[in-house]
Amino acid sequence: MKKAFLLFAAVVCSVLAGCASGPSPSGTKAEVGDAGIGFGYYPLDPMPVKTTVTDKAAVLKLLPDETIRMAIGEELREGGITFGPARTGVANRNYVVIVDYMKYTTQVLPAKTYTDSTTRKKLAVLSPKADEVNASVPIYIGIGLRMTASIRVLKGEVDLGNLFGLGAAAKAEQITGTLIVQNMGIGSRTTTDLLPMPSSINDASIQAAIIALSAIKAKVYDAEDPVPRVLGIYNTLGGTQETINMIIGDVLLNAPPFPPGPGTVKTSQTTQPAAGAVAAGAAQ
Repeated sequence: MKKAFLLFAAVVCSVLAGCASGPSPSGTKAEVGDAGIGFGYYPLDPMPVKTTVTDKAAVLKLLPDETIRMAIGEELREGGITFGPARTGVANRNYVVIVDYMKYTTQVLPAKTYTDSTTRKKLAVLSPKADEVNASVPIYIGIGLRMTASIRVLKGEVDLGNLFGLGAAAKAEQITGTLIVQNMGIGSRTTTDLLPMPSSINDASIQAAIIALSAIKAKVYDAEDPVPRVLGIYNTLGGTQETINMIIGDVLLNAPPFPPGPGTVKTSQTTQPAAGAVAAGAAQ
């Protein structure tokens, strides 16, 4: 579990340092494009939103979409995790396999991309002036469940996308690791009681985790106190670890509104915040 959340912990430390020195990460620049990190879904440790919605039925109504996503990441030597399309694990490397069930809505974090006149590198900055926006990063806000397998491949190659195959690989002593299930904002004593304890990866623990996910998912509409969180992003910028740090830092210090408040724009599918839009309310 500790390794699975190294990225988030590192970002929190860097953000706190930024608070002490004054500047907001909204002005931070990061190199983007095809350098180092894949485009696509990045699960995040749940982060707060600004909301005034407390009614259970109203919260669930504002989360119209449901999905199950899998993300496979490799731990980098320099720290952090890079997620991408690779599904095969190789010996002597560490991986994280995350399966998310989300009931969610999508908002957009506005961005500006440009080419530096000196270095000729493609850079991005978040939350620019409204007339400078030429890119965006979708962020997923909602409630859900997460199963995280932190894996060390000991020998050979392993299909990381096959959950039951991971149990077989553990039995064959190809991998070692831990498995946890996380409740993300569902807010129910019943669902908390159904969460399995963290355990080592094997056939039994994987089966128990899947059963728990199914049982808790069936009780989402019985949630006593659902609290929406930022659960993930879709990285449209590419870039390096610095890019992901920039996005997380901006979300942490500028919690997105739920639901979107004055100054928002709508798309055909979701309501999304315009640049600089902030809704009144307390961060939860």
